[in-house]
Amino acid sequence: MLDHALNYIARGWAVLPLHRTEGPRCSCHQGADCKSPGKHPRTSAGVSEATTDEATVREWWARWPDAWVGIATGEASGVWVLDVDRKAPTGGTSGELAWEDLQDQHGPVDALRAQTGSGGEHVFFLMPRDGREVRNRQRLPHAGMPSGVDVRGTGGYIVAPPSGHHTGGRYQWVEGPLNEAPGWLLELVAPVASRPAVASNLSLPVMSGIPAEGETSRERRYAQRALEGALQDILQAPEGGRHDLLNRKAYTIGGYAQLLGGVDA
Repeated sequence: MLDHALNYIARGWAVLPLHRTEGPRCSCHQGADCKSPGKHPRTSAGVSEATTDEATVREWWARWPDAWVGIATGEASGVWVLDVDRKAPTGGTSGELAWEDLQDQHGPVDALRAQTGSGGEHVFFLMPRDGREVRNRQRLPHAGMPSGVDVRGTGGYIVAPPSGHHTGGRYQWVEGPLNEAPGWLLELVAPVASRPAVASNLSLPVMSGIPAEGETSRERRYAQRALEGALQDILQAPEGGRHDLLNRKAYTIGGYAQLLGGVDA
């Protein structure tokens, strides 16, 4: 596993050693009672210790030569990952079906992929060049329901090939290019908080407390633009997609409207 970890840091990806499994038993002290067998860090501080330092990586695998490899996602490595699970969460749809449906709607996504040990998929993308932050998200909503699609961004990590899985499977690379995600996918996982002013012919609701012309508060100007951008997206959403978009934008609208004095907490 050391050679694979070294290959990853040569690409600029920060790695960390993970526990492994023998059958259903995790190598951690909980053994067969572990709730995340073979998927959690061996280091005491977890993913925050992920590194591209070769000496540290060699020291880790000298101490734990059979450790499986984790890759830190987000800013640490410059990549984020869509974690597509074949299973469906309670009351939701499987990640596999949700991901297929999204590509049916928007077009196929050609990306670097890895098959997970359980038969799911990790889809890799470069962090956005526009500077927006991709954070961890679980159960990405799809068609108004939670799905088996998770986002691994800043502060997260994934199990990397050729690590194993407690079911007996292994993580394996699938050929594909490492690019930025398409715009529609970025907007889904990390909506833009600030957009240019809305078109002059678009009528938007007026919130009380919006700063007057010449307002010097940078935070309030930022909130104003973010609120206008979210409202514009909703008003311009295609028929049938407005409800889902409204759900995704609700947090943004509420938070910025409160900052502008339009709603009470």
